[in-house]
Amino acid sequence: GGGRYRKEDSIDPGCGFKIHKKIGDRVAKREELITIFSDGKRRLDSLVPVMQQTLLIQDEPCKAKTLTRETIK
Repeated sequence: GGGRYRKEDSIDPGCGFKIHKKIGDRVAKREELITIFSDGKRRLDSLVPVMQQTLLIQDEPCKAKTLTRETIK
């Protein structure tokens, strides 16, 4: 409900998410990774499994990806 399909559609400012960790950060057991904001429990219930499948937690640290593809001088 937060996004939109067309630029004329309204955006719901009451929903979204906050990411607490970056790629490669150490995570402790029971530590929050993402906070999801939603105005509807039905929407939230359908989003939680998707977010769980999106995250990968492993024993070995991974290399953080760079957001810069190339630098032009």
